[in-house]
Formats: sequence, C-alpha cells, structure tokens
Amino acid sequence: MNVLPATISSLEIHGNLSVVHARVREAIVQVIVIGNRENTDYLREGTPVELLFNESELILGKGECGDLCIPNRFPVTIASIAEGAAFFHVFLDFGGYPVAALLPRCCCEGISLHAGESLRMYLRPGDIFLQSAERKGKRP
Repeated sequence: MNVLPATISSLEIHGNLSVVHARVREAIVQVIVIGNRENTDYLREGTPVELLFNESELILGKGECGDLCIPNRFPVTIASIAEGAAFFHVFLDFGGYPVAALLPRCCCEGISLHAGESLRMYLRPGDIFLQSAERKGKRP
C-alpha cells in the first residue's frame, strides 16, 4: 500500500460526494470521497491527510498518454525494479516520496523499463483512499 502525506487544498461538494484536491508538495491530487463536511469531520481546507492507494492501481507510461480521463498525471523516476515470474515490482520516486507499482510482466517488457528512467504515473481519483493524518490508527 502506498501512503503519501498531503494537505487538503480545496473541495468540490456535490451532495454526499466530494472531490478533494490534496497537495503533495507541489502536486495537486484529486480524490473522490463519499462524504461531505457535515458527515466527515476532516473534510476541511488545510487538514493534513494521507492518500492511500494499492500498488496495483498505478498506471505507468512513457511520455504524455493523450486523451485519458485521468486527472492525476505526475512525473516519476524509476528507483529500482524487481522482476518476478509474473509481475514487475517497480519502485518510484514521486517528488521525494517512495511509491511502488505492481505491474504484469508482459506490460513492462513491452515498454522496456529501466532504473533512472523518467515516466508518467497515472492514478484515478476513485482509486485513492483519504485518511485524516490526525486520526491515523484510531477507531471511530
């Protein structure tokens, strides 16, 4: 599981759904959250949060991948790659934060990935979980 520290910079609230814009250093990450300010106490601008997403949720690409409906597109650098029989475990640097991707071997062989290479990381807003950094590990 990838975990990135962030701060909520803005919100778009639509009934019981919210689009949260969270700042991770200079990057703004969009997250879709079921909840709003009335039923989720940490959905406030300036609140420290953690963004959590599975290693299998990341999409990697070389260069800009055109007309995709994915707003979260960020430059990353490959730190290292662990090759397995069926999967590649790709370890990335995202603005100084470690992020890992688990990708099918056939996909990685097709684009020839190498340590030190710059890529684009794509992450759908609905694939990210948002957790209050202040409530981390606490039960409601």
